[in-house]
Amino acid sequence: MADTSISNLTLTTPATAAHRIPIAITPFGSGNNGYITPALILSYGTSPVAGTTGTFTGNIAAGATGGFALFSNTAGAGPSITAGTAASAVSALSLTQTWNYATAAIDGVLWTFTDTSSHANTNAFRIVGGSAGNVDALKLSTKGGPSASSFLTVGSGSSTNVGVAMGTWGSGYSGLWGTHTTPTAGNQRILFETSNTYVSASTAVHLQPNFGNILSATTTTVGVGSGVVLGFTTAAASGGALDTGFSRISAGVVGVGTGAAGSFAGRLKLTSTIVAATTVAALNASPTVGEISVVNDAIAVTVKGATLAAGGSAVSVVVWNGANWVGI
Repeated sequence: MADTSISNLTLTTPATAAHRIPIAITPFGSGNNGYITPALILSYGTSPVAGTTGTFTGNIAAGATGGFALFSNTAGAGPSITAGTAASAVSALSLTQTWNYATAAIDGVLWTFTDTSSHANTNAFRIVGGSAGNVDALKLSTKGGPSASSFLTVGSGSSTNVGVAMGTWGSGYSGLWGTHTTPTAGNQRILFETSNTYVSASTAVHLQPNFGNILSATTTTVGVGSGVVLGFTTAAASGGALDTGFSRISAGVVGVGTGAAGSFAGRLKLTSTIVAATTVAALNASPTVGEISVVNDAIAVTVKGATLAAGGSAVSVVVWNGANWVGI
């Protein structure tokens, strides 16, 4: 074979479809030669060879005005990235893009799927984590709405100062948390309890500012804590200092007061009052001075200051003077 000058092997013009690279298909053989063409390089560069696997090392660079496409041999399957074990702060997948187009909205990541028929538990997006790689960290159902294994946070992103954290805690209750992502002191939260005894023995909804149970509602009751005041402010909007309020004094006793818990320094203004009559024997056994009742079995109408006596059918209004029930 005659010697070939290096200059004759150097392409001085841009490659075209007509250029070819000679190859020997059978090494060290003869009569079995071929060519690699630009079309062949393009074909094997964009789709895999059927029935083969391999490893690509390096970078896949997109053009100045276009991107790139990855394909799989399995129908319906897309590319799979196995990044291995990270021993430093690296990402399995990192996407970088500069937005400089204000004419129309840009989707940073666009996923389009046509759901002609799918399982009820199909997810459009799913992140699985945990030490064994089998715990759902975040899911987005095809039916709409995200779900997380513990808490789903919406807000500033800090673990101690968030907008709203939604999730479950323990067994039998879930809720909405504000301020913190976990149910600790300082939380402002709404707790949804199902068949648990954390707060009540039945299904309930609880309002818990600062981790304290303020209000609980079941299908039959609405309850508030013993130190809670149902109060009114002097301003039209809520949030100011209370000057009037209803609060619990003791079992069966409610006070109208100044807005402080346990206060009964207020007054109650009514057009009329209905007092259910009782018997002398059923009067409060531990009355407070000034307590007023109506009986329907007095021996006679009890006049002012006279001590009440049972044994008849007279209706009398009486007051406890500290020693006896007497007429008013």
